[in-house]
Amino acid sequence: MRRDTVICVTQRKGRLRDKERWIEEQCKNIQHYFGERKSREAYRLLKAVKAKQQPHISVIKDKEGRVITDKEQVSERWAQYCELYSDNQSQDEIEGLRERTE
Repeated sequence: MRRDTVICVTQRKGRLRDKERWIEEQCKNIQHYFGERKSREAYRLLKAVKAKQQPHISVIKDKEGRVITDKEQVSERWAQYCELYSDNQSQDEIEGLRERTE
């Protein structure tokens, strides 16, 4: 196996072990809170354990249909898109939108 593959596998196993330890600790805390009749805290922790992490992807297609992933190009494309559909917006509002997305 290549060295970088071995490192990647080792890191993945370490992350899985860490996640299992974290879940076990959270389960102990949940049981503790239920034992003390602190259901609000228990359900808050339960929700945190159960939640799935959603990756944030900021991509958009340009006028030709190609996918843009560069952050600056994405913000420029959103500004263009908003200009197309903003008959009653002023140019200052469009520039403000462009500045906020950068």
